[in-house]
Amino acid sequence: MALFGTLFDGLCIIIGSLCGLTFSKIPMRYKDTMMKAISLTVIVIGMQMAFASEKILIVLISLLFGSLIGEYLQIERAFHRFGEWIGSKINRKDTGNTPNKISEGFVTATLIFGIGAMAIVGSLNSGLRLDHEVLLTKGIIDGFTAVILTSTLGIGVLISFVPIVLYEGTITLLATVIERVVQK
Repeated sequence: MALFGTLFDGLCIIIGSLCGLTFSKIPMRYKDTMMKAISLTVIVIGMQMAFASEKILIVLISLLFGSLIGEYLQIERAFHRFGEWIGSKINRKDTGNTPNKISEGFVTATLIFGIGAMAIVGSLNSGLRLDHEVLLTKGIIDGFTAVILTSTLGIGVLISFVPIVLYEGTITLLATVIERVVQK
């Protein structure tokens, strides 16, 4: 099943967010230590992927053009507007989840979980080769990150699983279609 890695990543974000809501009083020193471990892991994975690439110039150009296109389209601004809209629909004063806090959690988590090579390469691998290893690894990283983010930023982090699953799922499904067309 091509979407296994995507669904696993989404499930990890949900479980991590629910744990973060349940254990919202995680001491800061534990959060800091976990984030350092996650950051180190992501750096090592990124370096491995970069060293494995024989076309580093293509990677650099892709990152530069992707950044420019994202800025031109004001994607981050659109995420903020969408997050504020979601926050206005979920506003629950009894829990302290104001629209701004929900928006901040949603936008922060969506950008952290969605931006990066693991989301794209993992989705492509899932769609083209049915190799889910990158998305499974990303899911575990995202799950632990969701615990930390949710304990700090609240329920908006949980909602971020929706655009992440749509984003990764779309790339995965497009990759399966492209593979079928190419094989003909």
